[in-house]
Amino acid sequence: MSLPDPRALLARPLFYRMNQSAFGAEGARRAYAEYVRARPRDRILDIGCGTGDILHHLPNVDYVGLDLSAEYIAHARGRKIPGAEFHQADVNDVDLSDWGQFDLVMSFGVVHHLDDQCAERLVTKAGLALKPGGRVVTIDPVLMDGQSPIARWLIEHDRGEHVRAPEGYNRLWLKHFQDVRQHIVSNLLRVPYTHCIMESSDVNLAG
Repeated sequence: MSLPDPRALLARPLFYRMNQSAFGAEGARRAYAEYVRARPRDRILDIGCGTGDILHHLPNVDYVGLDLSAEYIAHARGRKIPGAEFHQADVNDVDLSDWGQFDLVMSFGVVHHLDDQCAERLVTKAGLALKPGGRVVTIDPVLMDGQSPIARWLIEHDRGEHVRAPEGYNRLWLKHFQDVRQHIVSNLLRVPYTHCIMESSDVNLAG
C-alpha cells in the first residue's frame, strides 16, 4: 500500500493547520505580525492567506484575503471572522485594484513558491495596491551560509521550489521599492529554520 502524498495532504485545510501547529507556525505568525505592525482599521490585503490564521495576531482591521486554494478559502469563510473577506484567486490573474487600495499588503510564505517572473509580477501588483505611505511585508524561508544543517535540509525539502538567498530577495524588492528592509530570523519555529522578512515601502514606479 502506497503512502499518501504529503503535498496532497497539505492541500487539506485541517491537515495543513495540524502540520503548521506541529512546527510552531503560530509563533512565527505572532512574530511576523510584529513586523507587519498593523493598526486598528488598517486596510490589509493578504496574498496567500491560507485559512486566515494570521488574523489571530492582528487588531480589528479591514482584511481581504486571497488564496489559490478553494479548500482553504472555504475553510476561512466558514470561520465567519468579523471584518474579513476571503476570495479564491490567483494573484497573477486578478486586478488587485478591484478591492481598492491598502495600508498594508502582506504575504506569508508565498514568494518562495514563485519563479522570478511570477514573483516580480506579485511585487509589482502589491506595490500598485498600496495607499501612499503603505508597506508590503513578506516572510519566506531563506538559504544562507552558516545556517543550521537541519534548517537547510528542511528548507531544501520545502514545497516551494524557489527559495532564495538573502541577496535574491533583496534584488527582487529593490527593483520596485526605494525603502527595503531585510530581517533574517532563525527562532520562529520549534525546529531549526531560517526566515527572511522583507519590509518594503516607497514604490518605485519606474522599476
